Order: sequence, then structure tokens, then C-alpha cells
Amino acid sequence: MDNAQAKIFAEGFIGNSVGGWAIDGILGNGKSAVVLSGIRGGVEGAVKIFHPELIERYGRAVQLERINRERQLIGKRHPHLVRILEGGECTATGHLFVVMERLPFKNFHQVGSSIPPENYGTLVSQIASAARFLEDLGMAHRDIKPENIAISDDFSRAILLDLGVLLPIGVSNLTDADQRPFIGTLRYSSPEFLDRKEKDTIEGWRAVTFYQMGAVLHDLLMKKPIFADVSEPFTMLVDAVRGTTPNISGGEPRLMFLARRALVKNPEVRLEMLSWSDFEDAAKPENVDADARKLSILERQKLARANMSTASLADAERRRLFLQRMDQFAQQLDTRLASILAEAAYFPLRRSDIFEAENDSREIMLSFSADEAKGMEFPLALKFVISNLDDNEGAPQYVIRYSDALSSRAIEASELNHQRTIFKGSEEDLYSSSLLQAVLLETLESYYTKIEKGSIAGDAIHFLSAKENGI
Repeated sequence: MDNAQAKIFAEGFIGNSVGGWAIDGILGNGKSAVVLSGIRGGVEGAVKIFHPELIERYGRAVQLERINRERQLIGKRHPHLVRILEGGECTATGHLFVVMERLPFKNFHQVGSSIPPENYGTLVSQIASAARFLEDLGMAHRDIKPENIAISDDFSRAILLDLGVLLPIGVSNLTDADQRPFIGTLRYSSPEFLDRKEKDTIEGWRAVTFYQMGAVLHDLLMKKPIFADVSEPFTMLVDAVRGTTPNISGGEPRLMFLARRALVKNPEVRLEMLSWSDFEDAAKPENVDADARKLSILERQKLARANMSTASLADAERRRLFLQRMDQFAQQLDTRLASILAEAAYFPLRRSDIFEAENDSREIMLSFSADEAKGMEFPLALKFVISNLDDNEGAPQYVIRYSDALSSRAIEASELNHQRTIFKGSEEDLYSSSLLQAVLLETLESYYTKIEKGSIAGDAIHFLSAKENGI
């Protein structure tokens, strides 16, 4: 639902009632619902009405289940959690709705740069207390982000909003809509939540909550959204969430340290380094006790090891994928050469080997037997050396060097060291050309020329074509 659709949808309720709430104004909208101001029995509320598109996409039963989760909070109060007043299906209009207390405040995203730095610790502590309140009720918020945190005009009080993706912890009979797709906000989600690998336990969801609060604290300290420099394309943001440790600098050291620990990629390490008390203590004056200083130093060292481990794992994965790609390219080239030779039919029997070589290159060695019926008295050996030239943003560029020789004896791969460059470019460039056929024919022609000159003697290796070639 875009803003134009939302405006039309919202205006249709003005002057009417939904669930007994008289609608008298528009407060805002999201992608799936509009939020209207309403009043019933002298009580003012923010009435969230879901757009039919959302109902159609997920199903009425799914959305009612989500509303019922919010209804479980009716009558439960926490100073830093928005109060749920009512929710369900309007018997008169059929619309699904939730009513929350109406708060005359803006959110963190709207006023973040105006919040005094000395208030950051208190506000983060308040958000944590609301999230812990939900955890104590067996629920996880799952979408803590600046837009879902209201702040009072004097910047002294934070209220956690939007309980639309609230989840009961450890409940196995969830709807498919909650089990499979990613639900939340990508930018503020932990890697395990993004990949839907979070553990459905108190600890598993606590790790997600800690990460999201760390991301909010990052935005306060850095005065910009986390991963703001990699918003587009979408895949770059996904990669950043999974593997990039955000820079946090220029703020109160204690809060920067808290945010860095909360944003550790590995959820188990995150929980090892943090507890609820770390967020609660953010509101307290810094402890200058010697023991506290020692503990802080040890925690910083642990964080450094965790971040190093994350970076090492990311580097290891990139290297694994690179080596896998080199192996695949070598195998595909070997297959293409076999196909060309089979079609040509004028080469003798051969043996093919693929080797790993220095600097992560790959070598393909083709060893042809002597064949008097083809006028080939001596064994022939060809070697293709494949190297990576550039990753080229996912369109790899390769260099292929080539060596060919004959001898009265078998030739080892290590002896074919007189190589010439025959190709620079992509896999597509190589296979869309006739280069390989031309190189093989040139070698065979050079072989016969060498024999006709009658210069083959002893165990010497006689190199054939030596001219640089390429496309």
C-alpha cells in the first residue's frame, strides 16, 4: 500500500466508527495499515486498521492470530511499552483492527539527531526494560528499530511501539506465514534472524533483541542509520548485515562498547558478552572502581576476539567460494576441450589431469600417446594454466596461459614451463569464441612441422608454438 492508497483508505473512515471507536483524524500509515485517531467513552486511542491487501496476502486467520497476540497484553502495563486497549474484527465493517493508547510523541527516527547525548543511556535502558517485560511474558518483539520507539518531547522517556509482529516464544504451532518468510526490518535485524536461523527459545530471541537494541544505540551514537552507506542494492545490505561490523566512534566510550558487543554477528558470542543488566546499567553513572575497569578491559578484549573471529569466518567463506569457482572453471574447460577433441577426431588417445598450482591457479594437462597411424611418432603434451585476473563484481575475468611440447618420452607437467598467454576475459568470452579450436589446430600443425624437420633426438623436450595469442 503506497501513500496515495493509504490516504484514500484512511479518509473513508473519517466520521465513521470501527469497533465502536469514532474515527476523527489520521495519525499515519505504514505499508500494511493506517493509524487513525479515535475515541470511545471518553478514552482516546490510536486505531490501527489493516488494509485488505495484507489480509489477502497472508490470510484472515493469520492476521487475526497476530491481533490476538497483541490482545494478550490488554490490561498489562509497563511505563515504556505502548498499551494495547482492544483489537479484533469490527462486526459492522468486517475490518481487522488494533487500538493502542494515543501518544502525542514523535519517534527516534524523526528526532534522533536532537536527543541530548547525556540521555542516550537512560533511553536505551528504558527500551531494554520494555523488551525484558515482554520476554518475561514469553514474547519477543522482533522489530525494535528507531521508527518503533516514541520519545517524549523533553527526551526523557522512551516507549516501545508496534507490537504487530509480536511472537510467543517456543510455540511450535505457528502459522506458515510466521515460520518461513523473514518478518521484521532487514536493516535492524541480526544475521541469524535475517536467515531465519534464530533459536525459538528465550535465549535465542534475547540474542535477536540485544542485536536490535545495539543497532538503535548505533544510530543514536552515529546520528545515522546502521549500514546507511550500503542501502542499495538490496544484496549489499544483506551482505552487510551478515558480515560487516559497523563502525561506532565519537560517543561515550561505555555506550560505544555496549553497542559493539550487541552487534556481534554470532548470537552465542553475543549472549556470552551481554546480559540484561548491561542495558540496565547504561542509565547509571560510569563506575570508576578498579575491579570494574579490569572487567571492562577483559570484555573489550573478548569483543576484539569475537570481531576477529567474524572477520576470519567471512574471509574463509570468501576464499572457499573463490577456490570452488576456480575448480568449477577448470573442470568446465577440461570438458570443453574433451568435446572439441572428440569432434576433431585427428588427435590420438589422451590422458587428462587437473592440478592445483601456485597462487591458487589451476592446471589442465593433456598427455597424448604416440600414434603411428596418425603419423605421430612421439608423445605430445599440452598444458593450460588458469589464473584469476579479477572478480569484476561477480563476473570473473581469467587469464589462460598455454604450453605445448613433444618428446620421445613422457613429459611431466612441471616441465612445460615455456608458457604463452592465449586468453584474457570472462568464461562467456572464451566459450563464445573459436579460440580453443584454433589453439589445438595450431599445436597439431606445429607438431607435424617439427617432425618433418627431423630434429627430434634423445630425451629432449621440444616446445612447439611460441607465439603470443589471444582474443
